Amino acid sequence: MTMPETWGDTHRLTVATGSRSWEWLSSLAERLRVDLQLVDADYAPIPLPPVPQPSRISELLGTALPALRSAIGTALRGSTPLEVTIDDLHIACCAVATSTGDPAALIVARPAPAGGQPRGELSLIARWLAPAIGAHLQSPVTTEAESLRRVSAMLTVLAAASVPGSDRSLVTSFADTLAIWHDIELTGYVELADGTFQREVVLPGADRQKLPDVLSGALLPPAQDDAVLVRSDPNRLNLDISEDVLIARLGPERQSWLLLLCGASIPPNLLPRLEVYTRVLGEWLTRATAESQNRVSGALFKTLFHDAADPKISADRAIAELRRLAGASAATLTLGAAPDQVLFQAGDAQIPVDATGAFRRVTNAVTPDVAMTLAVHLPPGRRFTPQERAVVDASADLFTAWARRVIQEPAARRERRVVARRFDEVVDRYVRQALDQGVSVAVVVLSFARPQQSDQLHTLVTEIRGLLRFPDLVGTLGPSEVALLLHDVSSDRVTLVVERVRQALEAVAPAGRPLVAATGIAFRQAGMTDSGGSVQEARAHALARDVA
Repeated sequence: MTMPETWGDTHRLTVATGSRSWEWLSSLAERLRVDLQLVDADYAPIPLPPVPQPSRISELLGTALPALRSAIGTALRGSTPLEVTIDDLHIACCAVATSTGDPAALIVARPAPAGGQPRGELSLIARWLAPAIGAHLQSPVTTEAESLRRVSAMLTVLAAASVPGSDRSLVTSFADTLAIWHDIELTGYVELADGTFQREVVLPGADRQKLPDVLSGALLPPAQDDAVLVRSDPNRLNLDISEDVLIARLGPERQSWLLLLCGASIPPNLLPRLEVYTRVLGEWLTRATAESQNRVSGALFKTLFHDAADPKISADRAIAELRRLAGASAATLTLGAAPDQVLFQAGDAQIPVDATGAFRRVTNAVTPDVAMTLAVHLPPGRRFTPQERAVVDASADLFTAWARRVIQEPAARRERRVVARRFDEVVDRYVRQALDQGVSVAVVVLSFARPQQSDQLHTLVTEIRGLLRFPDLVGTLGPSEVALLLHDVSSDRVTLVVERVRQALEAVAPAGRPLVAATGIAFRQAGMTDSGGSVQEARAHALARDVA
């Protein structure tokens, strides 16, 4: 794959990296036992002295190896790290934001052990390091030396806080760190639907009367394109304090965090360092939200798009799963033709409306005459963070797609066809989502030699699911077909997975009666614009192989 020459400017990137110190990155690479290499969009290595330039990666770059170039190109087009294994080297590539605006990618590599490198380990390291390198490149050169000593420590703090997967934990740990390092008091506010901001994160022991519980968005200073942190006049915010105040707004409009940093005297030479820290936090919040959405959507999908005959059973189980994953006190799903005409309800029968903001309701149209409403209530003392609102909204979209199929499918044909149509539709949706995130996928259709009963299908799907990774999916297309959606896989990897699944199914089949008649595969590479029809393509491939 050849990238346009206009994409990058090696000289500009070399100047930007050469004007900054990278001792902290060299130390991290040594502790993590990985090799690091920054490259531009033309695959040219960018030195990060004193980080050693690994000869093995330089050799692979020099030979223009298609697998490595494809991984770099895919990483540059999305935010998700991509892992490949080349010979005896395991590699992860991740995009890096630069101060010059030129695309760049970070290559993280280490030798693959004899037993095989665990998937995801290098991607996690790349997700830690890429935002830090980008923030460091975007920091002012004159003050970057002051921030180097603690960039690594801040990454460690945020990495530990991200384990629970909560944006609230990330902001809380960030506030604790600033208080210890710089005697700065941070208060975190979450944005509500009316444009106001509700206080959600407060330092332990802080004076809660110092700042208001609610801030009006109209009082905030205008955003600046080149800065995350903005200095604000306390009087503008109606704050009765005589301290320096910095404001950062992180996240999309109507679903953002507002951070107020207050200190007796915040020196100007500290601002660039705080800017770096805040940019890194913003990157972690974005990633935490995306991963939480994928985790919850994947869990709900496996529950909703099951081969159960009664949709009410699937909906009740899915609502219970959402309540557990979101830490909610109650949740309900309602389908109605009018506010007082309930056609279908799952979950908790009644949810009290909490005026403090711990109640979220999303209503989507299912058909011109029917609407789906998902309502979620949090325990007392908790408010919805931007991440939690995004998770509820994504769940509502999934429930809407499921409800549309349940309502529109004729009752007499639902038993035989609803599962296949649901899974076919959702696979295409997840394929589009993966491609948008820069992740290549493969869709596999397994064609059985004979139709299976409902309980037999359930056993086979359960057997297959135990062989897959998260967030890979499996579902039934009909009594004679099962489909798999595999993320971030090469053709060799797909072949291995299909063979392992086939052997597992034949092991549970009656002796002397082969179960799998044919398999079909459809690949969708990151960057493709046409993501539909993957199940049909894989089915046609399986049919062609069966006929052959």
